[in-house]
Amino acid sequence: RIHPRFVEHVTNATINNNGPGVNNWGPLHLVGHSLGAHICGFAARELNKRQNRWAVQRITGLDPAQPCFRNTDTSVHLHKSDAPFVDVIHTNGRLLTSLGLGLPEAIGHIDFYPNGGKTQPGCAKSESSYFNYLPIPVTEIKRAICSHGRSYVYLTESLIFDTAHNCSFWAHQWNLTYRHLLQIIAEPCDRNICTEMGINAEKYNQRGTFFVPTASISPFCANSTDVIEEVKRQLQQDHLGDMED
Repeated sequence: RIHPRFVEHVTNATINNNGPGVNNWGPLHLVGHSLGAHICGFAARELNKRQNRWAVQRITGLDPAQPCFRNTDTSVHLHKSDAPFVDVIHTNGRLLTSLGLGLPEAIGHIDFYPNGGKTQPGCAKSESSYFNYLPIPVTEIKRAICSHGRSYVYLTESLIFDTAHNCSFWAHQWNLTYRHLLQIIAEPCDRNICTEMGINAEKYNQRGTFFVPTASISPFCANSTDVIEEVKRQLQQDHLGDMED
């Protein structure tokens, strides 16, 4: 109920704004994390329906929230129909019963699954705190929260790397099976055969689902042999039930 009124307020403000340069406003790129990703989809639909001064051309969904949104109608959650280009970064797309906070399903024009998209390297180690009082293992809770938040860290680093021109989150096309992961994880990658996760995703023509290896600590954009071996170990833990697919 709040979101429609908010969008209407913003829309009316822009329509009534006759200040200098108002006719030169460019297309919008909306970015949202978790619940914010779904709000971006809703906002894009409302803005494009109410007026055309601000055209939403791109939405980047950062590990869109799973609770209450899985297996729902496309009008409820972020979907590729919400904008001409919708890219999604999945970092904690596990079943909710396994403490997955993000949607595992592909919902965009291009969906990136860093390190398989279930849990992220470097998120397993944590110190005890008030989480000890919950009836769920502390490490599992913190791992889920850490992995869920990595999505916006990856996007932020892609902006930094793009400015510095020193690294790219190269992404291999992936059919979402463990067997295919083992085939592609160590393959070479460049702009001729792969696409790029992050701010530059819309510069490539590839569409579909993609796998991206990252380091366990910042800077996360790295493709050394040590990083690949660490990602392999992470994948073995995340896909224990998929070994035979």
